[in-house]
Amino acid sequence: AGTGNFTLTSGNNGGRPNLTLNATNLAMGASVGAFNTQGFATLTIARAINSTSTITNSNNTLTVLGANITSTSTQTYSNATTVAEGASVTLATTNSAVTFSTTLNGTAGGVAENLAITAGTGTVTFTGVVGGTTPLGNLSVTADNLTVSANLNGSGILTLQPTTAARIIVLGGVQLDTLTTNGFNLSSAEMGRITAGWSSVVIGNTTSGSFTNSYATLLNPTTFISGVDFTNSVAVNASNTVLIRALQDVILTQSITTTNTSANAITLVAGRNFTNNFGANALVTGAGGRWLVYSTNPTNTTGEQLLSNAFNRYTCTYGGSCPTLAAGNGLLYSYTPLLDVTIDPQSYNYGDAVIAPTGYTLQTSGYLNALDTTAGIIGGVGNFSTSYVQGNNAGTGFTITNSGSTFS
Repeated sequence: AGTGNFTLTSGNNGGRPNLTLNATNLAMGASVGAFNTQGFATLTIARAINSTSTITNSNNTLTVLGANITSTSTQTYSNATTVAEGASVTLATTNSAVTFSTTLNGTAGGVAENLAITAGTGTVTFTGVVGGTTPLGNLSVTADNLTVSANLNGSGILTLQPTTAARIIVLGGVQLDTLTTNGFNLSSAEMGRITAGWSSVVIGNTTSGSFTNSYATLLNPTTFISGVDFTNSVAVNASNTVLIRALQDVILTQSITTTNTSANAITLVAGRNFTNNFGANALVTGAGGRWLVYSTNPTNTTGEQLLSNAFNRYTCTYGGSCPTLAAGNGLLYSYTPLLDVTIDPQSYNYGDAVIAPTGYTLQTSGYLNALDTTAGIIGGVGNFSTSYVQGNNAGTGFTITNSGSTFS
């Protein structure tokens, strides 16, 4: 190949031929400046390509992606592109852009096509409609910047996430990132191009920075993930389940409403504290649906007492161990509270019989709120003994000792 570019160009003047790259592996060495293809009717990538330079497909009628493509520089797909029937393809660059200048589709058939794009600190750009003719199965984009200029259609999981740790995420707005020029931002127009039909939309990850949602309409089952705090700053209206996870705080300045009627219609998971700055109607589900809010310690939450919940649970973590949940809305805490069980003072008249081991009056304290006081009834049996013996002289200092009481 020498030191120049590696270029495949159709020389057929009578019509465009098809080209299939089907070698065991096409490895572009360091001496190759670029890997370019142009002028073919259908260009099929059937085996993996590894390049230390750019990947460019231009002036082809159709490019079919059937294998992984890795490059250290940009990848540009200037013509219509499809993912081969049933294929799961990864396009990867080293902190460089991946650009689709026109349409991107799956292939009609019985098995869904999946595409994963990893661009490091680069930008992934969708200029044309994705899945407009044949929707993709799963589509995953990991890059520090994303531009969506046309609709994204699919039937599987759509995952959109930044690469760089602590990179902020803003939906429906623009905000500067303290690490780079901009955060992982999707405007309201770009969010509106995520069409209904995805089985799930996941935005963010556990290494990302603070996450601010300013976009109102969620058409698919949606998960927002923040490695720091999540703030909802707009009234959200959803038609499916909503899951919000933050390693630190979940903050509601506006409401979240869904028409979903399932037992997990709305789930908020705060790794630290939950703050409700909106009020009593901060969380609203469809008839029969419920919301669940996970946090750590109720003494560190704000505004939770304004919500109307049916139960509390303690020693409970999202995705981990948890006491059985009751019906209705619930507040769940990883904190394990301790209750104090005390015995009312006892007095005897001279000659009184000794109180039976289970006959003492007990008092409990340490409940964290009124709902716990009424719903958190302690069961079990108190069993106590005393140093008093019938016929003892009057006086004080007789002891009462726990002798195998059991409470739950």
